[in-house]
Amino acid sequence: MIPTIVENFKNQGLVTPAASQDTGIPVGTPILFRAAHQASTALATNIFNPGEVAISTQSPTRIYALTNSSNPNQNISIGYNVPIGKSVVFKGGYLQYEWLKKQFKESSYDIMDRKASEIPIGAEGVTVFPFGNGAEHMLKNANIGTIIKGVNLKNHSKGHVFRATLEGIAFAMVYAMENLKTNGIEVHTINAVNDMLFQSEVFVNTLTSLVELKIETYNTDLAVNAARACCLHLGDFKQYQDIIYKNDHAQTFELLKNREPYIEAYQHWKNELEIILKNHL
Repeated sequence: MIPTIVENFKNQGLVTPAASQDTGIPVGTPILFRAAHQASTALATNIFNPGEVAISTQSPTRIYALTNSSNPNQNISIGYNVPIGKSVVFKGGYLQYEWLKKQFKESSYDIMDRKASEIPIGAEGVTVFPFGNGAEHMLKNANIGTIIKGVNLKNHSKGHVFRATLEGIAFAMVYAMENLKTNGIEVHTINAVNDMLFQSEVFVNTLTSLVELKIETYNTDLAVNAARACCLHLGDFKQYQDIIYKNDHAQTFELLKNREPYIEAYQHWKNELEIILKNHL
């Protein structure tokens, strides 16, 4: 009843006649890779070593850091996959921006990003806390909901809300990575799935300025990369990495020279979040 435990990049078993009938995969085909979502994201974005972080901003937003440490932390989930890593997940990120698009009846995210880019860094005092999809593990399971603060009906437009939301999602990711660092995880490389939020200049500039690292993005599909990972049972990780970079690497976002306005905006957001959490818990 209990299968034999084997390593991730080994033969997990063979396709049975029943499975073949359901999937069309020939009987006897070996299954050579298994992993949870986070580890598949790491493979898809060329993340293999301690200190490297994989990011996916589709709902839910996932930050998966590779490490040699398995020390527990109540705000961080430990994924015992290959590579071994720790993940911080929050559910509101992309969903928050999608919700705004529907509520404001905007025709495209490009238009939203253009309107957001017309607003100064910090959104002139408007702050958004994108936690409106249930309790968040990274907030000690607090369910604070989506909060939009500082809106002045005379001075602020929907562009302010768009910018504050993009900044708020980036700020939440930085806050999550600070949780990782306080748990002893050093971060020196960040690669990401080239999904919708990484098409936003406002979001990317905010994130790169605060993490103080360049970010490389990959055009990837986790299912395709899980299939590619079957070749790793041969042990040639370098060849796999070269293939992923050649086929899927999208672009590299470098650090901006003037980071101070982003730091100031983030500190204001973080202070406000700590007040919210203190009143909520």
